Amino acid sequence: MILRLHNFNHKPIIPLHPVCKNSKKQNLGWVKINVDATVSNGRMGFGVIARDDEGFVVDGYGGSKESTLNSEWAELLALEEGVQLARKLKLQRLVFESDNASIVNKIGRNGQDITILGQRAYDTCMQLKTFEAADVTWAPRSCNKIADFICNFVLNNNCSWDFDVNYP
Repeated sequence: MILRLHNFNHKPIIPLHPVCKNSKKQNLGWVKINVDATVSNGRMGFGVIARDDEGFVVDGYGGSKESTLNSEWAELLALEEGVQLARKLKLQRLVFESDNASIVNKIGRNGQDITILGQRAYDTCMQLKTFEAADVTWAPRSCNKIADFICNFVLNNNCSWDFDVNYP
C-alpha cells in the first residue's frame, strides 16, 4: 500500500512524469569551449576543450601552474586560457561554458563589480568583445567532465597536455 500526502497549495517536488533533460544543440557555425580548473596544494590545474556545432572535438589543452589561488581565481584564469585558445584557432562565434556560477555572473555584470576579481573579469569581458559573437554560460558539472578530467590529470601528473583533432 502506498500512502501519498498532497499539499494542493504547492507544486509537487517530485514530478509525476519523468522528464528527460538534454543539452541545447549549438547553432551552426558556433564553437563551444568548456573550461575548468582545480586547485590543490598551492598548485592550479586547468583544462580547456573546444567542440564544433556537431560536438566533435576541435582542439584542447591542459596545464598546471604553481600559484596559491582560490577556486574562483583559478576558474577565471581557465576562462582566459579558453579565450587564448579561441584566438589561436581564429574562431569568431563562441560559447564559453564554465561550471563556476560566480565567474559566469561576474562576466555577466560587465564591470559593475568593484572587487579585484570583478575587475579582472571585466578585462576578460573586454577580450570577449573582440570576437564576432561570444557568450559565457554556466554548465552543470556533468557537462564539463572532459575539461574536469584534463585539469585533474595535468595537476596530478604535473605536466601539460596539448592535443588537436584533424578530421575532414
